Amino acid sequence: HLNSVLDSLSQSVNGRHLLVDFPHIYGGYGEMLAPIIRLFPREIETLIGALAAPNVLGMLCLLLTARLVIRRPTLLFVCGLALLGVGYLSTSEDIAYGYVTARFFFPPAGLLAATLYFRRPGAFRYAAATAVAALAPVWNLDTGLVLWASWLGTIMAMELAARNLYRVARQLLIQTLSLAGAWTAFFLYLRLVSGQWPDAGMLFYFQKLILASGYF
Repeated sequence: HLNSVLDSLSQSVNGRHLLVDFPHIYGGYGEMLAPIIRLFPREIETLIGALAAPNVLGMLCLLLTARLVIRRPTLLFVCGLALLGVGYLSTSEDIAYGYVTARFFFPPAGLLAATLYFRRPGAFRYAAATAVAALAPVWNLDTGLVLWASWLGTIMAMELAARNLYRVARQLLIQTLSLAGAWTAFFLYLRLVSGQWPDAGMLFYFQKLILASGYF
């Protein structure tokens, strides 16, 4: 896992581009992190920091979400220990922190954004949750699509409970357009920086490899 993450990230940092020079593996995280990494010296510390920062932010999002929904301090403490144990200590032998960055950064961010919205609905919080859900599949297609579908399904279920079919259709349209807009912006960015249109067929290269040929 880690080798694939490092390969994709290193190619993006060194001027090659996803869906143009190499296929989609774990997501567009490399293209999104590369402009930030280029601002710093190209040393191992920079790479470690780039991979660690999303992990730390994702864990903070999970802890903040737990803080919002768990009122008893003892249960919150146990939850925090469980998150740290499952998220880090159990994977320490595999040293797959880069893999965690690729797959599990946006789901905690989306969970926090959705929790904040449902606790106190508002236009800004709705837009923030929608933006996170739309960008998540660009960062990582597998977990991102799950997050986007979960956000869409929850919003539509709320409108169905109110028996407002117009708002159900409206939510479906808004979320679909948001997802399409995120991918369109990403493709335009790749066209701008590479000078070529990205090959959409490369998006599912990794999935075809796993499902058709088998992982092992």
